[in-house]
Parts: sequence; C-alpha cells; structure tokens
Amino acid sequence: MNYKFTDPSTHLDFGFGVSASNFHDTANFMWENNPSRKTTGLLPNLYMYRHSIELYLKSLIVIIHKKLKIDYKDGEVSYNSNMPYVLVKQNEWKKITSCHYISALYRYFEQLIIEHEESLHKQASMKLSKIINPDNQRIVDHIKQYDDKSTYFRYSDLSNSDSNQNSRESEKHYNKKVEVQDLEEHIPMEKPSTFFVVVNPESGEPIEAHKSVKEMPLNKLAADLKSLTEYLSSIHAMFRMALCDGY
Repeated sequence: MNYKFTDPSTHLDFGFGVSASNFHDTANFMWENNPSRKTTGLLPNLYMYRHSIELYLKSLIVIIHKKLKIDYKDGEVSYNSNMPYVLVKQNEWKKITSCHYISALYRYFEQLIIEHEESLHKQASMKLSKIINPDNQRIVDHIKQYDDKSTYFRYSDLSNSDSNQNSRESEKHYNKKVEVQDLEEHIPMEKPSTFFVVVNPESGEPIEAHKSVKEMPLNKLAADLKSLTEYLSSIHAMFRMALCDGY
C-alpha cells in the first residue's frame, strides 16, 4: 500500500482514503482498549467508525471517476477536477466536501459500480472480487435511521419535532431518568442495579431518579457500523491495489 507512505496531497483521491484508514485504525484501537465503553467513550468511538465509512466512500467515488475518466455533473466538470461532485438525487449534485449523507454517498457508489463494473474489471491490474455485498443496503438504512448526516454521535438533538428521533436520542444515553413513583418497578430482584436518586433535603423524599443501563447502548448499530467499515476497508484496499497499483 504505497499511498500510506506518500504525501496525501499527491494522492489521486485527495487523501480521503488514508484519512479513512486513520479514523478506522483509531476506532479499532479505542474499541479494543476501552473496557468501559458502555459508559465512557462509546459515542466518539462510533463517530469514528461512521466517519471512516464516509471517507472510504468518498475515496472510492473519486477513484472510480478518475480511473474510468467519468466526468462529474453530466460532463460539466472534468473527472480530473480538484473539486469532485456526488449525485445526491436525480439531477442534483453536491460538492463531495459538502455531502455527509451516508445513504447518498453509498447510493452513488453503488450506482457507479453497477453502471461501470465491466469497465472496472477491464481496467484492473488484478482480478476484482465481488464488489457489492447484498447486506450493505440494510446496514446503510440502519445507519440512516440514526446518523445519516453526521450529527447523532456529536450533538444532542434539540428539535423535539420527531417523536421517533427523540426515542433514538434516548437510546444513546447510558443513564436514563425514571419516574420516582415507578422506581421500585425498575429494581430487579435478581441483579443489583445502579441508581442515582435526588432527595429533598427537608422532607427526605426522593424527587428525581436515574438508572444506569446494564447493556451497552446502541449495540446493534455498533455492530453494523463496524461491519460496514471493515467491508469498505477491504474494497478500498482492493481498489488501491487493482486499479491504482498501490497508490
């Protein structure tokens, strides 16, 4: 992988790929070395996986355009332009640096593969294996439900406009508020639980209660993020070797 040892400014994909690998490696390091990820560091860790997915897709899109000499914006912008574009909807293009939607990036990547797979195989210096994993779309749809535009892991949702979104917002919390009158219902008999109870200093009555969850939040989403990151990492490596001679 020669590109890992060269200045990103010389890379045909503008450094998207090497940045994706860096985020991916850091995400794996955090995952493997944080036994407390149930409560500490989970959201930054998942953001790194999500961001590496975005960067891998951008790298692959640029590589396909450049190696097959496909112009952007229906021929308006050269494939060799310093500002690539992504088709986000029919007849709607965005600068690649302004598009953070995993669903749009993946849809365009898949479209390029489907339309030009034969040309990609002809261009490759070595045999390309199957490029599209049929389970990818399910994972992309799952990510879209939570963080299509790269905000979920970084910000709290203040809109209060979507009850489904509010429910998803609460999923990432490992401390959850419970109603004081329902406190006993949340205390299991067989296993100890951790609660934080705010007590009225005068009456001694509980006025607020919070429960720490036992299971890691977002565990299914985490599994899908890791799976898609690994897939794209493999496809990216295959493209760098087969289409770019390692650069």
